[in-house]
Amino acid sequence: MQTLTAPQTNRRQTRPVTRAASAPQTLLGAAVELARELLGEEVVPFALDWQSEQLLSAVGKGPVARGMHGLPPVRFVDFDLYRQGMSLGVQEFTVSTRLGPCRVIHITDPVASCSQPVTSDIWFVGQQHFLALYYTLRRKQKERAQVAAPLMTAELRDRLWKNTIGFLTRSHDAMRQLGIAVKRGVLLRGEPGNGKTMAARWLKWEAERRRLRWKTITISEFQAARHRNEIGELLALDGPGVVFFDDFDDLLQQRENGRGGADVCIMLNELDGIDRRHGVLFLFASNLKWEELDHAIKRPGRIDLMIEFNRPDATQRRELFTTSWPAPLRENLPLEKAVVATNGLSFAELNELKTLLAMQYFEQGQASWDTALAEYHQRRGTSQIKPIGFVAP
Repeated sequence: MQTLTAPQTNRRQTRPVTRAASAPQTLLGAAVELARELLGEEVVPFALDWQSEQLLSAVGKGPVARGMHGLPPVRFVDFDLYRQGMSLGVQEFTVSTRLGPCRVIHITDPVASCSQPVTSDIWFVGQQHFLALYYTLRRKQKERAQVAAPLMTAELRDRLWKNTIGFLTRSHDAMRQLGIAVKRGVLLRGEPGNGKTMAARWLKWEAERRRLRWKTITISEFQAARHRNEIGELLALDGPGVVFFDDFDDLLQQRENGRGGADVCIMLNELDGIDRRHGVLFLFASNLKWEELDHAIKRPGRIDLMIEFNRPDATQRRELFTTSWPAPLRENLPLEKAVVATNGLSFAELNELKTLLAMQYFEQGQASWDTALAEYHQRRGTSQIKPIGFVAP
């Protein structure tokens, strides 16, 4: 939550500095006075960005609205700043915190024009509950930001973990004593839409949780750094971490007739020359087949492990439907029929089917698997019904 600010340690400051302070003092004072009356205690004004407002609305009970939707205002502020004065309405939420239920109110002018500096961004909570609310929303925000592990076999996921995050969190001194280089290359390979990006996001989230460095480099950034002779700075990390090469197929594929030779040589030289004092993992994601990769990049020390991302099999599709899809979409889902009908589809194509089902649910209140599947095949220009036996010419 970016704009919800904890109280400052400076005793001369009586409340957090938030966007609320930018409102006219008379208007802010009227809002603070109303908030005190409603909550029955001293209050702290604070501001929320749009995402944080949505989070508070999701985790809290309410809103209970007063002076909104054409009803008489809770308070009418009449002062010279506005010719017609200002009508104040209130929305109240209740959020469960470690101190118990916490009342949070949002004071706004439901009929204000866009040109007026209104109170639409001012929220209030009792002083005793401010920190509890702050940490509750921060915790909920982190829970929502959690990235799920990629859907793959447990054996393959364990192998990916041990050779990435597990490698970076091992004792580097012990590895040096055994003569093992403290840098490693891992290639995520497979057709588009089968989980490589999902796996990279999961590894990034797990790395940042452990305060490991993460740097994503695109081909355009690499080429710009090459022209400035700054490849070394681009690939450098100031601690153990991951350098993720995103969409580098043009440099990873086999060189033909000198095409791309200079860029490939520069990249390989820089990879070999990165300071070995820190644990460094080179992570590549590619749509190329193994035989299409340049032989130089496949040398140990550059790519030590390849993880294959194939189209989901029946077990994985069944797990996806039963654990990852929202409950409203699973209610009328013919599970085994869906598993059979989606044979050969990628994760991205299954996600397209889920989107079609979700749109049906929003528009009609229920989701029909047969209707969504027919629309999917119609969009793709394919037919879900294949001919059986002999077909007349």
